[in-house]
Amino acid sequence: RLCADAGLKFDLGLSDRLPSLDSSVIFRLELQDFETPQDLVNMDDEEKLAFAAGRKDAGSDLFRQSRWRLALRSYFRAAEAVAHIEGFTESSKPKAKQLRIQAELNQAACALRLEEWSLARRCCDFVLQEQPDNAKALYRRGSAWLGLGKFQEAAADMRQCLEEEPGATEAKRGLRQALEGQKSEDAETKEVFTKMCKGLGEESRGAVQELCSEEVGEDEEDEEEDEPLSTAELRQPLPELPQVIEMQS
Repeated sequence: RLCADAGLKFDLGLSDRLPSLDSSVIFRLELQDFETPQDLVNMDDEEKLAFAAGRKDAGSDLFRQSRWRLALRSYFRAAEAVAHIEGFTESSKPKAKQLRIQAELNQAACALRLEEWSLARRCCDFVLQEQPDNAKALYRRGSAWLGLGKFQEAAADMRQCLEEEPGATEAKRGLRQALEGQKSEDAETKEVFTKMCKGLGEESRGAVQELCSEEVGEDEEDEEEDEPLSTAELRQPLPELPQVIEMQS
């Protein structure tokens, strides 16, 4: 996936040759040497801030080359270096917080281009917890909601973004897409609901008719005329009742 990055041609000098290549390109690399990077746990505040800033700048270079996935990885490392802001000294906390917000916003931008909508939304969620009126985070989260098919949420974020930046053309376009998507979704839901109700109505009528026909048939079968008593039976004397003696006290 990394080698398929659109920006890879810039670093390898293949921008002029790629259109003429009709087969796969195989690179054979040999690692000559490497330096073990310092663990973040062992860095002090200044080292962590410098590391985060360096990773953010590297990510920006990759982003400009359209190497979205490598850029995403660099921004992730930048955010990771300053993730635990409470561990910084009071003088370093503002810079650490700002670096974290920038790294999260840039991760969201990469994720949108890679169509990783849920990742983009989560990155923006963090930023909006810290800065609820951040227009970039609102727009990018709204775009992520669009990708996820959540049109109501997308419209809400786009509207709030326009409240912060009324002239944001992309947010206006995003809001139109969200409203059109919601309208189309509502129409589909209405059509499905109408068909369901129609089907249920037909089934109910059929069931009632079947039940009525069954009850009528059963009544006809159960209704049998009693045979009349014969003359001999009518002349038979009634059985004698036992005498009841009333006791008086």
